[in-house]
This record gives sequence, structure tokens and C-alpha cells, in this order.
Amino acid sequence: MNKEYLRKKMKNKKICPTRHFLEKSHIRGIEPDYVKELLISLENLVAIKVQEEKEDETKLELIFEKSRKYDLRVIISVKENKKVINIVTAHIQSKKKRKRLEKWLRKLR
Repeated sequence: MNKEYLRKKMKNKKICPTRHFLEKSHIRGIEPDYVKELLISLENLVAIKVQEEKEDETKLELIFEKSRKYDLRVIISVKENKKVINIVTAHIQSKKKRKRLEKWLRKLR
């Protein structure tokens, strides 16, 4: 999965934060508007992973590069029948965690 595929999937859909995201982003110090802007532009997108796929809904994990030390991990839900993309949650995580995961995934291939 790449940026172009994601852009097509997100085209003409409204980005809506869930109540969970709004509560947790406040606690975690993440600006909801900043996350929306990242989703619109897909700037600094590092990885896209499918978390869960159902008939009418796909949950995706998007990892954006935030700084030299940290990434922003955003979980979204894309519903095929609706014109809405829900921001489920967002976390700031260490880049080391992503790099360990990538290394582990390469070993599996």
C-alpha cells in the first residue's frame, strides 16, 4: 500500500475525529488540527499498515515522521459506503520502536 492508493481511498471523504481521539489527543499533547492536516497532505508519511479489514471498513495505521527521535502513529477507519474517515487514535512513539519492527519484519520475509 502506498500514498497514491491512500489518496484515492481518502478522496472526497470528510475527516472526522472520534470522541476517543479527542480525549486522548488532549492528554497526549497532540493537536487534532495538526493530525487532520497531516492526513490531508500525507506529508512525512513513513509507513502504511493495514490493521483490520472487513467488508465495508478498513482500519489503517499510518506512521508520520515527527522529528529525528519521534514518529506520530495515527489509526484511521475508512468506511467504503460512507464519505467519512474516522481518526480513531494517535500516539507519539520513539523511532527506535519503528526501526525494531521493520527489522523484525525483514527477518520474516
